[in-house]
Amino acid sequence: MNYGSPLKNNKCIVCVYFGNIPNYYDLWLKSVNYNKDYDFLLVTDSIVPYSDKNLTVVNMDLTSFERLAREKLRTKLNIPYAYKLSDFKPVFGIILSDFLKDYEYWGYCDLDIILGDLSAFITEDILEKYDKIFPLGHFALYRNTEEVNNRYKLKGSTFGDYDEVFVKSKIFVFDEGYGINNIYKLNNLPIYDKYVMADIAARHKRLKLTINSKMKNYRYQLFYWDNGKIFRAYIDEDDNMGAEEFAYIHIKRRRMETPDFNIKEVNSFAILSNSFMKKSQGLPRPEDIKIYNPYQSYIYEKFEDITYRTQYQLSRVGRFINRRILKK
Repeated sequence: MNYGSPLKNNKCIVCVYFGNIPNYYDLWLKSVNYNKDYDFLLVTDSIVPYSDKNLTVVNMDLTSFERLAREKLRTKLNIPYAYKLSDFKPVFGIILSDFLKDYEYWGYCDLDIILGDLSAFITEDILEKYDKIFPLGHFALYRNTEEVNNRYKLKGSTFGDYDEVFVKSKIFVFDEGYGINNIYKLNNLPIYDKYVMADIAARHKRLKLTINSKMKNYRYQLFYWDNGKIFRAYIDEDDNMGAEEFAYIHIKRRRMETPDFNIKEVNSFAILSNSFMKKSQGLPRPEDIKIYNPYQSYIYEKFEDITYRTQYQLSRVGRFINRRILKK
């Protein structure tokens, strides 16, 4: 079943999501509706609230999507579970070509993001210069041409060629650095890989930017959405207050509480470690920055780092045992 709006813009962002929709889906939808220069396509097996402003919803299950992918890509592939879809994001433009063929640009995003003002960061000048925009798997935009859409076949991925990635059940993260981005860089193709997003580290309780973003974290900082824009307000070492804008915020692997405010009426909300909070428009007060995203201590956050790395290594050992020993 398909329902939603017809094509209105020249750019379409795809989200393919199977399983339980996040309980803050309505916040994602609100941020989508503010980006009037973009159309969005949500492919899901859930029945979800939607707005016909710039979102089309296509109901499809994972098995049907895998069948469609096999038909469009004309190659062997394996999508045994939803998370494996991350390796297929660079070819969504081919798999979903029936929906995307009339757009000049297509892209993908996840549901665990809140969008800011995309057009403030993806300017006409950037669109003209680059064929791939943004480096991470939770949001990227591509020029919609046959040549660009088939670049996944080029050499350059350190994981191996696409035919290996598509067939094996393990996650290669083909949609990021060592996959599609490496293909672009090693073939001298135009990619805009500047970090202008707030990619939040999963290893810390408080909201901090990942190390990979190479952006400064402040002891006191608060992330918030305000009238269609994503900001970080902060207090620096000299006790001066400032703010900076991001294209979007990615809040991966966090169990967020269901928002307890009227999402349709709210104009500004803060994004906390495990919840969302309605706030007044504009900059937050300095005391609110310190209260709602509290800094514990350097030792506390180092302990978080050690705990995260230990759990990660243990999970790798567990996967190795499962693959090499238990399945023999």
